[in-house]
Amino acid sequence: MGHSYLDFDGRTILLHDSLIEAIVKLMSNEFIVHRQDYDPRSIMTKQFREWLSNIEHSGVGCIDLQLDACLSDGRVLEQNLKLLDAVEKTVKNFGDMIPLSFLRTAVGPGYGRGIESRIVLRALSKFRALLLKGGESP
Repeated sequence: MGHSYLDFDGRTILLHDSLIEAIVKLMSNEFIVHRQDYDPRSIMTKQFREWLSNIEHSGVGCIDLQLDACLSDGRVLEQNLKLLDAVEKTVKNFGDMIPLSFLRTAVGPGYGRGIESRIVLRALSKFRALLLKGGESP
C-alpha cells in the first residue's frame, strides 16, 4: 500500500494507507459498540459508511476521507476526537504489540503479523493533531 494525504481545514498530513484503514476501522468499531455514547448518531453512521467505502474503493495513495465535509459540525468533530481517545486507550492496553488476532478481527485479514503499538499511536497522534490544530502546513 501507499501513502495518502489527509486534508482538514487547509492543512495536510501524510499517512500510510494501511494506518488510515486501521484507524478508521478501529474508530468505527468503537462507535458501533458504544453507539449510545455518541451523538449525533445518524451523522456519524453516515460518516463511517462513507469513510469505509472510500477506503475500500480507493486506489493506492488515493484515500480521501473528505474531512472538511464530514467534520464541519463541531459536535461531530468532538465525538470523533472522543473516538480517537478510545482507540488510543485500546492500542495502549496491548502494550508493545497489537496482536495479529486482534488486527484480523478488528481491521481485516490483510495483516500477516502483529504491529508495533508505537506505529499506530504515532499515526493516531498525527490524525488527532490534524483535527485539533489543522495538522502541518502544506
